[in-house]
Amino acid sequence: MNRKWIAVFCAMTMAISLVSCSSESGESASSEEPSTVSLAVSSSAEPSEAEGPSEASEPAETEGQEVAVNQILDFENGYFRVGYREDGADESKEGYMSIDGVVTTEEPKGLYENDGYTKITLYDENGQETYANDGEEKLAVIDAADGVYLVQEIRSGLDEAAWYAGIMDASGNWLDGPFNMTEMTGAQTAEAANQGGLGEGMLGIYAKQQNSNTLVVFDGETGACFSVNDVWQQDLQFRNGTMIYQQWGGGISGGQKGAICSLSKDGTVTELPVEGNLLCEGDNGFVTDANNLSFYDRSGQLLWSFDQYELAEDSEPIMYEEFICIQVIGADGNAYRGCLSQQTGELVYEPFQGGGYVCGQTSLTEKDGKAVFVDLLTGETNSEPDVDIDLSGMYDEIQYWQDGLYVIRHYEGKDASPKYKLYFFNAQGQEVIPTLKTE
Repeated sequence: MNRKWIAVFCAMTMAISLVSCSSESGESASSEEPSTVSLAVSSSAEPSEAEGPSEASEPAETEGQEVAVNQILDFENGYFRVGYREDGADESKEGYMSIDGVVTTEEPKGLYENDGYTKITLYDENGQETYANDGEEKLAVIDAADGVYLVQEIRSGLDEAAWYAGIMDASGNWLDGPFNMTEMTGAQTAEAANQGGLGEGMLGIYAKQQNSNTLVVFDGETGACFSVNDVWQQDLQFRNGTMIYQQWGGGISGGQKGAICSLSKDGTVTELPVEGNLLCEGDNGFVTDANNLSFYDRSGQLLWSFDQYELAEDSEPIMYEEFICIQVIGADGNAYRGCLSQQTGELVYEPFQGGGYVCGQTSLTEKDGKAVFVDLLTGETNSEPDVDIDLSGMYDEIQYWQDGLYVIRHYEGKDASPKYKLYFFNAQGQEVIPTLKTE
């Protein structure tokens, strides 16, 4: 059975219980402690727009001993927690493996650590501590990006019961605020609007009530903030000074989509004269499902529509710098993958059959009865794994296929209790060999 793990920086929920709350979205102070949350890997690539064409390169060589990773225990903070065995050893050890296959015995430090709703510790990109509070203030980090931290503070006492949030620098200084989120949102739950920031120096909190939601946007340079109601939490990212989003009239209990809007960094919302529901967005524009698939520039001007083939149900286009990769249904009822030019709306190559597992601009799919890695921008085969991978899910299992890494559990033998081996491939389809880092 295929599973796809969801990385922690896709979404983080922090529940807080408060004595009282007001207005639209809220948070409360709870006896539960928040999970320690940090970003060990800072990434600028967004789900809706991956990096453009790049030359396939050999994985970086790392000094150390090759080891056999035989168990994936967890994926958190940009690292896999793994079980590995050194050559000749009888027992496995626990370690931490990065996306490029480097295994360490010590848990890597992220950009911050939370100790309950009391103490926070901030680190720079080299893992050096830059600030730790004394615990008198009830603080917890929600998110971090571009050298600053989105921090919440719980205030509960005789005269006040509320939660605040603001931007803090690496030395623990508030840039502005913190601001009363109870008054701004009224919500009882909140999460990072987009883990790793909203792009272009902005960070955000997404707070929701039973029937409403609020996006609070913070300027990472000045610390100033503003709020926007009725925002669908999908691919929230500033590009070229604006964020393209679709309205969502509802909250935890559900709701319905509304107009597609443009949000500027000063909080100005402009409803765009477009049709359909938002599918994805990028530097040059955004895609809706109007007329099968329509591409607009970021001001809302229709550039072209594509209706040559029907889009596959429940498949979302993936935007690259100058391309839009899609999955369509052929006349034979099978799924095909293809690529459209953002300039012309025409297919770059004849779509190839197969859905596959997409990681970056690469799809692990089947061609001529063999699993291969295909470049979605050209339709050409990047590489053919030496191991025979079964993509049907009957024997082998594709455990993970995002953040630039494929994790494949390959069973050697088809008996009742077959042995298995984990294989790792990067986004170019090259095998990644786990290596134990030596000091």
